[in-house]
Amino acid sequence: MVISSNKKKMKIKSFNDGLLQFGTIKNGYDENGDATVKEFVEKNELFFSFSSIREEDLNKYDTGHKLVLKVETYLTNEIMTNDVVKINDIYYDINHIDPSLNQISQFIYLDSHIEDFKSKIEILSYERLSPLQDPELTHLKTEWCDVVKETSVTHTKTDQINDLAKKIVFAIPYSGYLAINFKNLNNIRIKYKMNLYKVADFNNVDASDSVIELTCEAI
Repeated sequence: MVISSNKKKMKIKSFNDGLLQFGTIKNGYDENGDATVKEFVEKNELFFSFSSIREEDLNKYDTGHKLVLKVETYLTNEIMTNDVVKINDIYYDINHIDPSLNQISQFIYLDSHIEDFKSKIEILSYERLSPLQDPELTHLKTEWCDVVKETSVTHTKTDQINDLAKKIVFAIPYSGYLAINFKNLNNIRIKYKMNLYKVADFNNVDASDSVIELTCEAI
């Protein structure tokens, strides 16, 4: 638990509205590498008091209209803006941390938490296991994902009624294992909410080995 080491300063302010936890949210995987459940990994705790959000706070920090809470805690450099805060089992993102004028406490501005990779997809291999067999779907990996874009496109066929093909772009965490498999997109299928998709393209976003985007079309 993070507290001030100066006992005289601790008496100046009492933070008794509750105890907040801060840390990260980890995407869970089982022993086979398949996505399971998300886990909050706590770094530490802080006693806090609620503080009023002022008009100048909104003008300064609420450009995305997501600011929902402002709390005051003892001053510590252990909590950072990329941490996730948990209060009463509700998660928040940190918008800004502002030390008080007396340098004893700090104000933490909290936004509604935006969860990354909140859904799951199953990535399948579609290939012929032997020359005498039809192609089969086999499981490669269940992965966390976000739906980046979803559209319906009309295809016109000669002398036929137009049909709709749903296109969807998934974002998933980068994986070297999957990147190798995606080199042969003809053999990859995606299952999402009981629907099957073929992969038209994949992109290692910004070549950063952080996020892969899969452009898919419903089968």
